Amino acid sequence: VWFSAIYILLFVSLIGCIVPRTGQFVGQLRSRPPGAPKRLTRLPAYTTWRTEAGPEEVREAALGVLGKRRFRTHTVGDAVAAEKGYLREAGNLVFHVALIVMLVAFAAGQLFKSEGGKLVVEGDGFANTLTQYDDFKSGSLYDTDSLAPFSFVLDDFVGTYAESGPQR
Repeated sequence: VWFSAIYILLFVSLIGCIVPRTGQFVGQLRSRPPGAPKRLTRLPAYTTWRTEAGPEEVREAALGVLGKRRFRTHTVGDAVAAEKGYLREAGNLVFHVALIVMLVAFAAGQLFKSEGGKLVVEGDGFANTLTQYDDFKSGSLYDTDSLAPFSFVLDDFVGTYAESGPQR
C-alpha cells in the first residue's frame, strides 16, 4: 500500500511539473525573441567595429550568420534580436512525457494482468478455469470470465536438465 501511495504521489507531482512547463515552452516558441538592447555598454560583454558596409548589408550578414547557427531571429528597424536553446527543454519535456506514458502502461499492465500456476501429473488433465489453478492472481480490472477456453491431458512428460553451465 505504501508503495502505491508513493507511486501515485510521484506521478501527480510529475504531471504537475510538466503541464505548466509545457505551457511556458509553447508560449516561448510562439513569441518573438526579446528585443535587442538599446545600450550595449550595459551588457557584461560586447564588441564594436567599423565597416564601410551599409546598415542593410550588415543586418543581412548578421541574419545569415545567425540563421546558419540556427538562431531564431527578429528584426526591428536596424536592430537584430536572436535566441536559441529550445532543444534542451524540448528534449527534457519529451523525456518526462515518455516517463508518464511508461508509468501509465505499467499501471495498466498491473490492473489487467493475470497469472496462475498448476502442477499437472502425467496422465491427468487441465481445463482453463479458476477452480483448476493451484494459485491464481489477477489485477483488479481483469475479467475472469475472459479466460481462454482450452483443456488438455498430459499423456507423457520427459524432463531434460543441463548438467553444467550457468544455473537458469
